Amino acid sequence: MKLKLILRVVIVFAMAFFPASQAFSSKGGSLEIIKPALMETLVTSNVKIEVCFDFSIAENLNPFRAWLNGKSVESLFILSDDGLTATALLSAKDGVKASVKGPRMNVFRAELEGSKGKKHHQTLKFLVDCSENQAPVADIELDELHRQVFVHETVALDGSGSLDADQDPLRYKWSFVTLPKNLRVQSFQSDF
Repeated sequence: MKLKLILRVVIVFAMAFFPASQAFSSKGGSLEIIKPALMETLVTSNVKIEVCFDFSIAENLNPFRAWLNGKSVESLFILSDDGLTATALLSAKDGVKASVKGPRMNVFRAELEGSKGKKHHQTLKFLVDCSENQAPVADIELDELHRQVFVHETVALDGSGSLDADQDPLRYKWSFVTLPKNLRVQSFQSDF
């Protein structure tokens, strides 16, 4: 009878502490999402995500996987030289949920396969609220020589003076409102 009682106490004790140790190991030891913080509210849709590892994966990126709102994004991460940190700047085109109407929940999940095939993973929820985001200011410059141009002349426009008060990365897309007849124009876009 005493043996059964001791055995039951040991089993109950083990069951009480096993879930805590399992939760700890599932969060990492080998993997930790540093940025953004859990349930942090960001006011930009350009989200910098940083994941740290406690062993170098510089030689082999295969064990690292990442998803943002269910979309695979590990190919967008840049690995540090020592292989201990992976960083990515993700935007709406990469799956960030953002709105000027208020906060939107985002879920980022990272997974790393460690030694002997053991997988370490962490899931992080954060909010993106662009309701306070300010519109960028376009500043297009034209050099003095090209204030007036003629047919078949090449004109270069410079938008590098454009800025964003929220420090968001900018993408430029040139377009013309009115054009003379029979004029051919090449349009392009670029990121800065």
